[in-house]
Amino acid sequence: MKNYTLQATKHKDLFRVMDRTGNWTHYRHEPTKKYLRSVTFILDNGYPKGYGFMQYLLKSTKEEAEKKLQETGERGTKIHRAIERIIELGGKVNMLMTVLGEDNLTEERLADDEWTSLLSFQEFWTRHKVRPVILEFPSFNIKEGYSGTGDAIAVLTQNCGVKMCKCDDYIGKMGIWDW
Repeated sequence: MKNYTLQATKHKDLFRVMDRTGNWTHYRHEPTKKYLRSVTFILDNGYPKGYGFMQYLLKSTKEEAEKKLQETGERGTKIHRAIERIIELGGKVNMLMTVLGEDNLTEERLADDEWTSLLSFQEFWTRHKVRPVILEFPSFNIKEGYSGTGDAIAVLTQNCGVKMCKCDDYIGKMGIWDW
């Protein structure tokens, strides 16, 4: 009995290996029949989330820490989905906007702190007149055995006018973006 399903990605040869809960740690490259580790899985298992964050979690019980990690992940997913919605709407934020929930079935409104993050993103996007080249693109390396999905390849097209910002060094240059 299989405990996983293969979920298509935007690349015709690359599939997520999804467990019964909808999570994945590997991709399958069909032409070579090879399984590739997800970049997120590699990072989660090889690099700590940061000293300050780990100290914060250590002040909690194991159950509280797991709950905080779960809630943080859900918050990040909502903000990520909201950023995608903003880009679809041409950079415009609508306070009535909803995003697909964690269950991938229901629409949810953003909490106040999530809106704060989203408004910061919109400000950055608008001030720099960001031009997306491609959104949500798969990337993989068969030889090294990894795969992942980039959020965007985009170009800053304008100086934002903020003196402390170093955006002049990046105007007109293509970059890989992670929300």
